[in-house]
Amino acid sequence: MHRSLALILALGFTISPALHAQRSLNPLQWFTGDDEPSLHSTPTAQQEDIATAALTEARANYQAGQLRAAKRGLKQLLKSYPRSEAAAEALHLCGLIEMSRERWKKAFEFLQRIVQEHPDYEDFNQITSAQFDCASALMHGARSRILWVLPGFKQYGTAAQQFEKIVHNAPYSDYAPLSLMNIAIVSKQRDEPEEAIDALDRLI
Repeated sequence: MHRSLALILALGFTISPALHAQRSLNPLQWFTGDDEPSLHSTPTAQQEDIATAALTEARANYQAGQLRAAKRGLKQLLKSYPRSEAAAEALHLCGLIEMSRERWKKAFEFLQRIVQEHPDYEDFNQITSAQFDCASALMHGARSRILWVLPGFKQYGTAAQQFEKIVHNAPYSDYAPLSLMNIAIVSKQRDEPEEAIDALDRLI
């Protein structure tokens, strides 16, 4: 009896390290557990350097007109290091790329992420200006593209929503009263007199 128990315990101690070694050979297990770097943690100095280098390369591609390569690098940067100092500028560049493609709604969304995720971004006024340009384009009839080719519907409602966000983001900027005026104009175009009156009341 005692001999059988001893044999079982011996086998257990022999198998356990083998199973642990086998688990460590599985690539899917390499980045799991307590040592996994969290996307919500503060980046290390080395990670900041990597993110900055990626941003520099993406900016060079952007300036060279290689927008697809630039966007690909920026998306990877944002996925890997969303809390790095380079992330805000990466979002800004993504917004500019989408604006150059006249994808006004998507561009606005990238810029809005800066407001929400990086409120201390030093070029905040440029973000507000770019957002105003996006909303203004939609107000003046810019359309989305269906399958990147066919023109979609006009997006006056989206324009009004974007102007509202600008007022909320920067209530004391020069763009706030202009946005309220544009909300009134868009609301009148959409036959929404109450919304137009409300915007004008806030303007006064």
